[in-house]
Amino acid sequence: MTTVETLAADLQRDGFAFVPAEPMRALLERAGALDDLPAFSESWNSLAVDTYMAAGARYRRRRHAVFSVTTGGAIARQPHQPHYQTLEYNPLHGGIARWFEPIAPEIGGGSTLQTIVRWCAQLFDRLEAAGVPAGPINLVTQALSDVQAQHRQMVRTIAGTPLVGSPVRLDGHRADSELPPPALGEHTDELLSGLLSGDELAGLRASGVVG
Repeated sequence: MTTVETLAADLQRDGFAFVPAEPMRALLERAGALDDLPAFSESWNSLAVDTYMAAGARYRRRRHAVFSVTTGGAIARQPHQPHYQTLEYNPLHGGIARWFEPIAPEIGGGSTLQTIVRWCAQLFDRLEAAGVPAGPINLVTQALSDVQAQHRQMVRTIAGTPLVGSPVRLDGHRADSELPPPALGEHTDELLSGLLSGDELAGLRASGVVG
């Protein structure tokens, strides 16, 4: 019999687990209702085209939503936001904010998806207890308000601009710059003066090529 505990053990041992449909449904039903399962299943037929595929490919469809789950189990849908992966994690499609179409409100707030999110949170708790690296993906605001981030002063304000501080310490000192970020076009003349004449630079500025 497949349980959350046996599933967590499989993940800890093998790094993956395959659960057939019926045992998976039984697991989910222990976490909550699946009253709108037909509508949830049908929603997969209205996924939007992923417009971020390399070389303009059109074969993948998806929708996107972000949910948070408190330690007490309360689920809240977060404001719509892009899906982001680093280039190290996704060399083909990473490094950009991908704005996918949102999951429909009635599906996101329906019992089936709410149960899936709740069940995943319960599984993550068991994986963490078993020493398997797993956990929720925090919003930027959540990550930067974390106690550890605050302790390490990861949010700094320079010249009225909030910035992410450097996590690096060199001999106990921060590797941060005390200079504010440059304004748009602030160093244009300085950078191009060694390549262009004053008239050429003025012409580019007049035509709107540089600001």
